[in-house]
Amino acid sequence: DDHTDLLFRLEREEVLKNVNISYNTNGTIMPNNKTIDIWSRARLVKLYFSIDAVGAAFEYVRWPGVWSQTCKHMLDMKRDLPSNVMFGFNSTVGSYNLFEMEDVWNWFDQNISTNREGDVSDFCWQFANKFDPKYLNNDIKNLAITQLKSISALDGLVKYLESTTSHDENKDWMRYLSDLDSARGTSWTDSLKIAKYIKEKSC
Repeated sequence: DDHTDLLFRLEREEVLKNVNISYNTNGTIMPNNKTIDIWSRARLVKLYFSIDAVGAAFEYVRWPGVWSQTCKHMLDMKRDLPSNVMFGFNSTVGSYNLFEMEDVWNWFDQNISTNREGDVSDFCWQFANKFDPKYLNNDIKNLAITQLKSISALDGLVKYLESTTSHDENKDWMRYLSDLDSARGTSWTDSLKIAKYIKEKSC
């Protein structure tokens, strides 16, 4: 309750109506009525959903989150939250989910590119620590560039990939995911699209 306690304090001091609030959330839990009520009296609330994949890949990356439930939460928030609430995606990109980003963008563009008032949502991204895609082999990076170059919101990512062709391949990220799978009973090779390209490259 720390965040709502702070907002109620701002309201008591008669400044909440002038305050812009920003949150990052993975969307797996809906805000409660107390939170929604106090949000409605702020100047602006911005919810950034941390969505790094969709479907089975989301459930792998955001384990043990459930994609269908998270989708419902985001769409319910778009429909029901006060009109001073705006949205955005803040995606973390790494070697493991590079080929998920087209689907992430498409879901965002089709479902939450605006709030219900028509205010435009933000689409942001940053790199995942220890999973820098520069360590992928060039064949795979070139496939990703071809797939993503038509998405203007990912121009920076495409340009970065194009600038990394001199880097040697490093497979530490695959070993990390395999260790993670051993601990939690998941399988990155079944859940993430990049596994297909890794297998093709091995053949």
